[in-house]
Amino acid sequence: MDQREVRVAWENFVERGALSASLRSPVAASWQRSKNHQVTIDRARAPLVPEAELYRHRSKYASLRHAARSALESSGTFLSDANSMMILTDPSGLIIDTQGDARVIDAGRAVHLEHGGRWSESDIGTNAIGAAMAESKPVQIRGTEHFCSEIQRWTCAAVPIHDPADGELLGIVDISGPANTFNPQSLALAVSVGHHVESELAQSIRQDHENLLRQFLSKRSLWASDDCVVLDRRGMIVHATEHALSVVRGQRNFVGDAAPTQFLKAIPFDEWPIKLREILPNASFDLVRSESSDIGAIILLHARRRAAVVDRSSQTDLRSTEMPRRAAAAPKPAVTGFVANDPAVQAIVRQVETAAARKMPILIRGETGTGKEQLARHAHAASGR
Repeated sequence: MDQREVRVAWENFVERGALSASLRSPVAASWQRSKNHQVTIDRARAPLVPEAELYRHRSKYASLRHAARSALESSGTFLSDANSMMILTDPSGLIIDTQGDARVIDAGRAVHLEHGGRWSESDIGTNAIGAAMAESKPVQIRGTEHFCSEIQRWTCAAVPIHDPADGELLGIVDISGPANTFNPQSLALAVSVGHHVESELAQSIRQDHENLLRQFLSKRSLWASDDCVVLDRRGMIVHATEHALSVVRGQRNFVGDAAPTQFLKAIPFDEWPIKLREILPNASFDLVRSESSDIGAIILLHARRRAAVVDRSSQTDLRSTEMPRRAAAAPKPAVTGFVANDPAVQAIVRQVETAAARKMPILIRGETGTGKEQLARHAHAASGR
């Protein structure tokens, strides 16, 4: 359908509620949702949140903004001549970052297509950001396909960004511009940027897991008598001893097929010890942070502790102090570190430690006298078995 035909179909839907069979299915479905949300066609602009609320949302999704930063910054160059802007929203459709043609960014303020604008379908009717959220797939909305008449001066293409670990919707990447500069390649560009952001997020997750395991291994000899669980910031289990895993999975608080600690993802990081103490009273907790982000936690289970667990670690970071050891248990010999001065050998040792912590099978090969047996012992010690 061309824009004139879409206009006629829109008028028929507004006046009589009849949907044209010729409409693209994402548009027809979005118009119906907009009507169900009781959005009026004369709504001239999206809602705009206060600065304090915008700051909270930008802080909450700092990792998403960091993953998208390079793509948004580069868009400031190649979109400046394309009469378009690139937008990043959080999962509610609230705009947290923009880059691109300064003239388009300035024009967007008239309809609150700017930082703090809310662009879900319930806020402003059919638009690519809201439709991509609702459909959970890439969507392009052009001109008169928008539900509200003032927004029909725009064209937009959007793609959802999902958490690579659990598939949760994290936000939307959108490319918007005046309707008279419609570019059918905008959707392909948005999809490409979305894939880039998800790739950056996946790399960040892998790095966080490596940092967690390094922190755990650096203290493992001090915790040799304790069962433990290593969690990332999403509440996913990165490493656990067999007994600790059975204890966590056996809690009555956990139901369904999700990871038993995944509920932590929705809880503020500083409140993790409080929530964990409710369900694991005989445990202590070490929150692990980097300089810029929350990474995860190490949980130690103390089977014979007589006193209530005291949390000493709500403000610890990658240089955090040791957790208390179980007083009633006889100390075990410390794990002897594998001494290596050569950078190549040090890299091999780190790989072995990581694989051992994850209980992955390890095959060690080499000439006689090269230290295979010592490395095998080190791997066994690092595995916590």
